[in-house]
Amino acid sequence: MKSIGDFLCGIFMTMYWIFRLLVTALSYLQIEFPFVCTNTNAEILLLFLTLICIVCVFKRVTIGGIIYFIAYCAYFGPDLYNKIQAGITQDSMSTIIVDFLAIILALAVLLNIILSKTIRITNKKDTDWFYEGEKYDRELDERADKNNYRIY
Repeated sequence: MKSIGDFLCGIFMTMYWIFRLLVTALSYLQIEFPFVCTNTNAEILLLFLTLICIVCVFKRVTIGGIIYFIAYCAYFGPDLYNKIQAGITQDSMSTIIVDFLAIILALAVLLNIILSKTIRITNKKDTDWFYEGEKYDRELDERADKNNYRIY
């Protein structure tokens, strides 16, 4: 975790996992809740897969982000498509928003991992531009002391 974006993606991913865990548990226990899961068995499998992917994303493993994105698109994508095709109603609006957020979150996590692998964060000081040229490199002559003295 090198930047605040990496941290936020991991935290939102964990928060969404906890939310889906709550929805699945309440759906399995048949307790009234505004959000329902479409397939309880597939949702439980997805929760275990997501838990593994969360660990991979925190360790910045690219394959974890790819699996997370594919799994969420495969599970939430068809449900989102079917709800939009059937027509947007007041009852289906919450499910559409949750499915859409799941896909957007998975895409954001995948892009964040890919971008963090390609963008290199440097810790250059402000004056490095002055000393980068070979003109200012220190040249030692034969009389220079080449011993590395250490003080203990």
